[in-house]
Amino acid sequence: MGDYLRADQRRARARGVTVQLLQAGTELDTLTLRHVAHAMGTSTSTLTYVYPTIGALLDDLSREHAVNMWQAMVTQVGDAGLREELRAVVRRYFLYGIGDRARSALIRYSIRSVVSDRRLPRQVDPEEDLRLVVAISDRAGEHYRVPGATIMALLDSMIYGLMMTWVATGDEDAWWEAAMAGVEAITLLADPLPIGVPHVPYSPPAVPDREAEWNPLFHAYSTESQPRDSATEASQRRAAGVPAPAGA
Repeated sequence: MGDYLRADQRRARARGVTVQLLQAGTELDTLTLRHVAHAMGTSTSTLTYVYPTIGALLDDLSREHAVNMWQAMVTQVGDAGLREELRAVVRRYFLYGIGDRARSALIRYSIRSVVSDRRLPRQVDPEEDLRLVVAISDRAGEHYRVPGATIMALLDSMIYGLMMTWVATGDEDAWWEAAMAGVEAITLLADPLPIGVPHVPYSPPAVPDREAEWNPLFHAYSTESQPRDSATEASQRRAAGVPAPAGA
């Protein structure tokens, strides 16, 4: 047990030092275990005992950042209802993440992990994630037309997509405008009502059949650039229900 605690303390110290390096302006592309070990006053070999790669350290740190952020979001939930509380969540995410140099770097690291490695570092577990919607519902005394897990999936997807856009463009105004539009769309789908007031039954769209034949309309437009004679084109347009071009 003693060895485990010492290793755990070394991990915590390594994460803390990494945050300090990122805050001081060290770029992700130049950050190495050697830099972290030097700042800790230890050897690289000692650090690799608890973090074999810089990626392992950053994965751990990214998860810690995400968990701390979502726990803070839950504790700050008020009773204003889904729309206003989600707006507040996005505002806090913007200020907490983008407004801080180290946290901003960790967000970029997570995005790059998805793009380059097609993986998302292990972060907030689903139950922790869902606590946000549960807290909003309880404190506002309202319920939703769709499950809380659906609301959180949409919110997570929206925030992560916006983060990717922000990393690529750095356009904070566009980020904020899109975030508010996303919150409005989620709220309209969730249709918050006071607890006890029933919703009109909601049936989500059917999952598309991957084995089904191509939609003829899509097929007609997907072959626009392909050479074909006028008879073939007319046949495709009739099958798709697309009117013939003017003058044809």
